[in-house]
Amino acid sequence: MVWLNDHKKLREHGESIFLKYMLYINQREKARTKWKKDRQKVIEFERRIDKMNFALLSNKKFIKVWHDFHQWVIKFWTHAILPELSNYGSSELLQKKLMEHIKDDGDLMSAMEVLTAPLGISFYQQEEIDLDEAKDISDHQKRYFWLKNSFARIEILDMKFFRERKKKLSKCVKKKVAEALENARKKKEEVRIKYALPKKVMDIADAITDAILWQDARKKDILIFLYYKDLLLSELAKRYVLSKEALLDFDSIEIENLLRKDIKKEIKKREKAFGILLTDAIQVIDTKTALRYWNLYAEEKVSEHTQEIKGIIASKGVTHVVKGTVKIVLDPYNLKNFNEGDILVTAMTTPEFVFVMKKSLAIITDTGGLTSHAAIVSRELGIPCIVGTKIGSKVLKDGDLVEVDANKGIVRKL
Repeated sequence: MVWLNDHKKLREHGESIFLKYMLYINQREKARTKWKKDRQKVIEFERRIDKMNFALLSNKKFIKVWHDFHQWVIKFWTHAILPELSNYGSSELLQKKLMEHIKDDGDLMSAMEVLTAPLGISFYQQEEIDLDEAKDISDHQKRYFWLKNSFARIEILDMKFFRERKKKLSKCVKKKVAEALENARKKKEEVRIKYALPKKVMDIADAITDAILWQDARKKDILIFLYYKDLLLSELAKRYVLSKEALLDFDSIEIENLLRKDIKKEIKKREKAFGILLTDAIQVIDTKTALRYWNLYAEEKVSEHTQEIKGIIASKGVTHVVKGTVKIVLDPYNLKNFNEGDILVTAMTTPEFVFVMKKSLAIITDTGGLTSHAAIVSRELGIPCIVGTKIGSKVLKDGDLVEVDANKGIVRKL
């Protein structure tokens, strides 16, 4: 899959959303309160699904369940999308304001890294704290069985998974997380004092970190409701004798509408390739046009002789410059050849990458910025991370020995 967008327009739109909804705390809380109400409705519907026996429902009643669940999910996204969209323009805004106070490029990037570090616990950190303190693994499993879910795959984690993880956890997880957060607070204050940053600049930085924490809370909800979406999708595929994988090529409203028509004909159309054009309306792109765009943009050619790539310093880590072996990971569920201490190279990271990120010496991504998933998690782990290289996963190959210089945002082949 490839996603194309006008970066300039996306950043401009992101900045306008940030200024309107996220910059000032009263605006933020107003939007977050609406999101929390919609979120609660999704949770309540999930509890209803827990009690349902699908076998007792007629097709008509089941489709009603499908419709109602997805309507609440769509409402959930209405306000949940705000922090993500705002992050496309907020970092650039902060950088522009900081340039008025910090002239050296290296100092500027270091300040950006410090000021955009969240001052709250992510749900992955909370799970580790809870697991470390858990007396009843069964209860913990029920609360966190969804931890490795993603848009690509649903995986229900069993008690064995959590027992094994508990054995490998470092001691005093809660204390270490608290110490890391306190260290982040101190660094922010040091940067503020060192460069005499005014309140308006710190307000921008605080709004960015709050947006990151909101996105993280949203991520947890998404991983949970994906489990329920999968339950409904499996039941729908069984009832109508359809491939569940094929149904993933359609959104929930399309599926609902197509069940009244010839859905198998539409499935056949999208089998090879298709695209979606998002403007003021949603338009499905036919196979021929989609393949043309794919050949234009997805198969980008890069020079095999490139020895050095540059990106954005997302995290300097404890050790700022490291050397190691490259492992390209495009499927986070296929990690047979990934060893502890390898350097993770991928297009972008998402929640299902967390467990391989924990084994990585450093992280390199093609896309992303200071508020991306890779940036946030690498800071939590204290490892170097360079994002937005554009060509990292194409230039680098499995087994390459490289140096990751998180002081300069450079990756060199050795």
